[in-house]
Amino acid sequence: MARVQGLPTAPDSPEAIARRIGPVRPTNFGFLFDVKAKPDPDSNAYTAIALPPHVDLPTREY
Repeated sequence: MARVQGLPTAPDSPEAIARRIGPVRPTNFGFLFDVKAKPDPDSNAYTAIALPPHVDLPTREY
């Protein structure tokens, strides 16, 4: 895990940086997922609570 600071604010910047580290594989969420807090969330992905480090949907890997 790493924190990267000073990235450009262009929408494709996170994916461009990720591709410099290694291949970016798509998931059912796409290549990247925008984390957003919603007022009435239907998933932990849309809450403002802090989540511990984890992987999403590991059973969908090959």
